[in-house]
Amino acid sequence: MNGQEAEIFVGQEKYFSLLSGHAAYPYYRLESIKCGVTLKVTPHIGAGGRIILDLEPEVSDVVQDWTRDANENGQENSFTALPVVTRRRAKTTITVEDGQTVVIGGLLQEHRREMIAKIPLLGDVPLLGPVFQNIQKAVEQKEIVLVITTHLVRDEGEVRSWDLPTGLQQRYVSPLDLVAEPANGDTP
Repeated sequence: MNGQEAEIFVGQEKYFSLLSGHAAYPYYRLESIKCGVTLKVTPHIGAGGRIILDLEPEVSDVVQDWTRDANENGQENSFTALPVVTRRRAKTTITVEDGQTVVIGGLLQEHRREMIAKIPLLGDVPLLGPVFQNIQKAVEQKEIVLVITTHLVRDEGEVRSWDLPTGLQQRYVSPLDLVAEPANGDTP
C-alpha cells in the first residue's frame, strides 16, 4: 500500500527475571526482549511508476552480562545476569522499477555459547577447580540476506498517469490507423 509501513519480524522473545524493589522487600519481575531479524518497509509510488522504498533492516541478539551485586554494606556477594542487547541497524531509501529485486546483505548474526561441565564440589574448589572442569566454547555466525521483489498492484480499469500518451504521441497519426480501425465502429 502506498505510504503504509509494513514490518516483518523473525526471531524470538526472551524473558529475563530482574530483581527490583527495596532491599527489605525485593521482588522479581519478568522483562521480555525481542531478538532476531526485523524489516520495516514503507513504499511510495513515484513518477513513471517507479517505486521508492524506505527500508529499515535490523538484526538483534540478547546476551547476558554478569555483574556483581552489592549488599546493604557495599560488599559484593553474588552475580546477577543482566541482559545486554546488540543491534545492527541500517536505514536507507532506494528507487526501483516495477518487478525489480533488491538484495540487502552484510547483516551478521553471531551466537556465542560456553558450556561448563564439572565434577560436583571438586569443580568449585579454588585453584584446583579448573582441573575438574571441561569448558566447551562455540561461536556460530550467520549472514542474513534480505531479498525484496517489488510489484505494482493495480485495480482493473485504473488509468495511470504514466500510461497516458504524451503530446507528441497524441498528434502522430500513422497511415495504418485508418486501416486498423473501421470508420463506422464495426469490428473487421
